[in-house]
Amino acid sequence: MAREQMDLAILFADVCKSTQLFETLGDARAREVIAATLSTLAGAATEHGGTIVKTIGDEIMCTFPTAERAVQSACTMQTLVSQPAADTYPNVSIRIGLQFGSVLSEHGDVFGDAVNVAARMAGLAKGGQIITTKDTVERILGSEGVLARSLGQVTVRGKQEMVEICDVIWQTDISRLTVTPGTHLPLERLRFARLTLTFCDREIRVEDDRGSFSLGRGEHNDLVVDEAVVSRNHATIERRTDKFFLIDHSTNGTFLRLDDESEVFVHREEIHVHGQGVISLGQKVASNRSSLIRYDCRR
Repeated sequence: MAREQMDLAILFADVCKSTQLFETLGDARAREVIAATLSTLAGAATEHGGTIVKTIGDEIMCTFPTAERAVQSACTMQTLVSQPAADTYPNVSIRIGLQFGSVLSEHGDVFGDAVNVAARMAGLAKGGQIITTKDTVERILGSEGVLARSLGQVTVRGKQEMVEICDVIWQTDISRLTVTPGTHLPLERLRFARLTLTFCDREIRVEDDRGSFSLGRGEHNDLVVDEAVVSRNHATIERRTDKFFLIDHSTNGTFLRLDDESEVFVHREEIHVHGQGVISLGQKVASNRSSLIRYDCRR
């Protein structure tokens, strides 16, 4: 079969603590339990339009044409394994990681960055968890009956920038889940902050994949403000998890006019940028006639 580049969702699911199963159940029974579990996972994958790529020991690898089908299958997998007959899957839990992206398909196997990220997500998951990235979550906004919460950013091998990850909530009873206020939302309502700057009729999106966004008089900056009161390396904007921060490095400081019309002065320190307002580099907002930067930070 020829090589083919395509977009797929990659899902890894594996049986947690399989070594302990062999110790407690004995070799023959443990193999039966793991085989039965993998068979159940494979059935849940095909039910949702998935393709079984391979099984490796206590792990199954599947592909799906869409992120939504992969998430639906993952939820089904967790539900089936968590509520089986006691004599079928005694003391078994599974962990699942998935990612949607471009892969190279060849000889029935798949390779590429999305595969590596999905494997990393599975490695981060605990028993009973489904872990994926923010990018994958955003592909299925609007899906009914699915919940997710942001878990912050992590380092992923091969990625220069931190990756934001999410925990997909599959349980019907969420009353016992530990939830950070404001982060546990229906997937169709889950939005990640976006920061847009407007300067001289130019609209600039501060992208997630930047390490930082620089502002200043020097031509190397992402946003150049050519004013005498502006330092060459005046300030940077950084994204941390789901918040944006402006860090001032300048001689004259930075002024922000917030939603409520109050003005904040920042000098060699940082401030959380949120809502809507105006940024003025090196001078008060009222004194700035030509180089105001309007910002809009919202979900």
